[in-house]
Amino acid sequence: AAAGGLGLALLFTYVALFTAAFRDPQPEGLEIAMFAPPTQAQQLEPSLERSAPGVYELGPVRSAEAARQAVLDRRADGALVVNHGHARVLTAEAGGTATADAVSEGLTRAVSAGGARAEVENLKPLPNNDSRGMSAYFTTIGVVIGSLAGAILMWLLAARLGAFARLGALGGFAALAGLVAAATTAGVVGTLDGAFWPVAGVTALLSLGVALPTAALLRWLGTAGIGLSMILMLVLGLSSSGGLLSPSYLPGFFEIVGQVLPADPARDALRAVVYFDGHGTGEPLAVLVGWALVGATGMLAAAGLRRDAQPAPPF
Repeated sequence: AAAGGLGLALLFTYVALFTAAFRDPQPEGLEIAMFAPPTQAQQLEPSLERSAPGVYELGPVRSAEAARQAVLDRRADGALVVNHGHARVLTAEAGGTATADAVSEGLTRAVSAGGARAEVENLKPLPNNDSRGMSAYFTTIGVVIGSLAGAILMWLLAARLGAFARLGALGGFAALAGLVAAATTAGVVGTLDGAFWPVAGVTALLSLGVALPTAALLRWLGTAGIGLSMILMLVLGLSSSGGLLSPSYLPGFFEIVGQVLPADPARDALRAVVYFDGHGTGEPLAVLVGWALVGATGMLAAAGLRRDAQPAPPF
């Protein structure tokens, strides 16, 4: 009865979180850099708000080149440039195909409503070996699952390992995890190539951001930490990451949570280092470093306050 009850509780959590997050995905708050004459800008803003309320946030820039650079630097999800009566919609498919589609369709429709026609330019198309941009997401899933398993198995099989020794072991595991992930994607599968060491670095940091907090939860809670870490890092982390979309498509709670749990920042950082020359990695890497520091601090604090290192039987 206990085993069945725990299994049903986990089933409920999976189903509830994923269906709540993805039942009606709609983009919201997409940032658009706009360069246009004042009169046309004043016409476009109400047109966009009528056709898609709350979806686009327009930010004026000083030149067409500034609008273009905002997209390439990942400071904007897209751009609209209106110059001499000619309109161009700038997107970056490598930053997310769903977001690029929403930008191109919405801005093109708004320009057409004003009697003009817009040309769509994809500044960062996806390569043939990652034609839908899924590789970064599934690499993230693999590293999250592997790092959870590594931290849990190390706790079960080496229960009496000291705090500093465990910290060093998990650090070594994370370094190897980064190398394995980068070698697998670039060397075996043939995707996310051309940035081996940046990919290895991001995935190693993701591994630390998952394994260290998991080890800390296990040290504080014992066996109960297994379920809590799985729900936090795997179930909630992946459901709030936007899946193959992006967090901007999710309801408010999931959008906020997705930005602070490790999975989505890691995927965002992988896209940035592979397709955008590292632009836009500051915030995602800060989130991953924060989780690693929280996990390490929790482990060391538990070592000083708790002495029952042995896993609570039965498992």
